[in-house]
Amino acid sequence: MNSILAQSYPDWELIAIDDHSTDTSAEIIRDYSHEDSRIKCLNTPGVGIVDALNFGVEKANSGIIARMDSDDLMRSTRLEEQLKYLKQKPEVDLVSSEVLQISDMAEGKSIGYGLYVDWTNHLHSHSEISDNRFVDSPVAHPSVVFRKTSFTRYGPYRKGKFPEDYEMWLRWLHRGAKMEKINKVLLEWRDSPNRLSRIAREYSKQAFQSVKAKYFSRWLNQHLKEDLSLSAWGTGKIARKQARLLSHFGIMPNRFYEVDPKKIGGFVGNAPIKSIREIGSPDFEFVVGLTGSRGAREKIVTFLENRGFARGVNYMLLA
Repeated sequence: MNSILAQSYPDWELIAIDDHSTDTSAEIIRDYSHEDSRIKCLNTPGVGIVDALNFGVEKANSGIIARMDSDDLMRSTRLEEQLKYLKQKPEVDLVSSEVLQISDMAEGKSIGYGLYVDWTNHLHSHSEISDNRFVDSPVAHPSVVFRKTSFTRYGPYRKGKFPEDYEMWLRWLHRGAKMEKINKVLLEWRDSPNRLSRIAREYSKQAFQSVKAKYFSRWLNQHLKEDLSLSAWGTGKIARKQARLLSHFGIMPNRFYEVDPKKIGGFVGNAPIKSIREIGSPDFEFVVGLTGSRGAREKIVTFLENRGFARGVNYMLLA
């Protein structure tokens, strides 16, 4: 709240949602609200983060919503810069920013999140965000500012066995929302051992894979040209699990490609495993990248694009 009070843009309303807290959070917020009328504390009528988020958006008096978690910090110009961005670009539904990871854990324990932050901080344009949406969440949730009209048009947060923010980004992008990111750190994002994304099943790797499969199948049904044969790159444990999830939505590659000579010649279901050297022309096949091991993604992109494949046209990454 102190970081919000320090904003260079003063015309804001802070709606703090108390989701049945059992500590002194509500008391602290009310103390702040007595000193500043812009701060309001509301009790969610539901239970959990999705109900709290939707209730907060519903009660907001502004047409612009800035998302914030209780343990993160805004840089002093965050609201000013993101509001200016939306004002200058009326076609943009949501703008996020780069983030700085703040870790509460011992050195080296948060390397996974560190790699994720580095990855997402390099996605700025709508095309970069859209083309990478099936790799991981392309924007950090507490860094986003979006239009309330877009929230109404594309739909609110949903409950389910999936990360509520990632599902909403995938749904919004599928329905035509435009998202961009400011090339600047405007949020300090805290990483702690008890954050929901580390402990709740809705944020497990399985949950991410499932929601990816759902929305990728919809994307592929819209974009896969009838004359392109569907192939997949990768046959490891994660790749096979993703392939099984895709099959639930009727997406079944005709062949799998591998770099490991020990796997070449085998099968994934009824689909043969072939060497990547047998990858054909981009006029012949669409390749789905299912390999998510460190460094593999970049090698897949380089290999395919050197052969004339274009992301979003005849290849896409899902890991």
